[in-house]
Amino acid sequence: MDTTAQVYQSGELHTKSLCARCSGCLSAYKWFPERRIEEWRDYIARAVYGAPITHDKNSNQYAIISNIAYNLQYLDYLNQNIKEQFLSRVLLAQTFKTFAITATQVVEGLLYLKIMNSPYALPPYEKISLTGMIELAWQKKLVITDKDMYINMNRLKKRRNKIHLHAALDISDADYAMFGRLGYLNDTKIIVRRFLQRFFEIDETTRREIFSFLEDTPDTNHTVDKYDYDYQDTFPSGVKIFKEDV
Repeated sequence: MDTTAQVYQSGELHTKSLCARCSGCLSAYKWFPERRIEEWRDYIARAVYGAPITHDKNSNQYAIISNIAYNLQYLDYLNQNIKEQFLSRVLLAQTFKTFAITATQVVEGLLYLKIMNSPYALPPYEKISLTGMIELAWQKKLVITDKDMYINMNRLKKRRNKIHLHAALDISDADYAMFGRLGYLNDTKIIVRRFLQRFFEIDETTRREIFSFLEDTPDTNHTVDKYDYDYQDTFPSGVKIFKEDV
């Protein structure tokens, strides 16, 4: 049977759902991230151990590497979501926030692996916070080797701490105000991609290829709304966003 006929065989259009099945799509059209989990695991392991991952699947480090891989895939998805979906301002701000928090979790996991596989590894029973990891990495020059990187890691940590909803001081400190600007998302991407480029010891071209979802998100019809009170009819570049009504 023709696939198009299968999609529309009920004679109904489902345009309001994010669910592929509810939208009448076939599983063959399911969206997948660019890289598989196994690829991410091996890529991370080569940077940490100098070889593909060989750990027991029940080991702590295999689980940590897997978690990082899952979240790298999730960042790829969030980036695609931001590019393709025309969301309300609030939902867009929350998606930017989720991207920032998830990206910081990836940085935190990688920092932990770097520390635990260095001469400065902590005893297994000793816990360490992101603040502690940043300070130790800065002191011992593990990935965080310059002042700018140190400052930016702390900026990233403050954004991650916004996961605590009760920490808002007033409405100007609430999620919509803090995460609603596209520049905030792109600033997060810049910090994270610089960290990853240094962690994996790769050049910019390789980084663009592997971590394409960390490239700046441009102004698009999906990130602006002409009915917002602060709407402007051009991008910063001067290109007109919406055509005149005819």
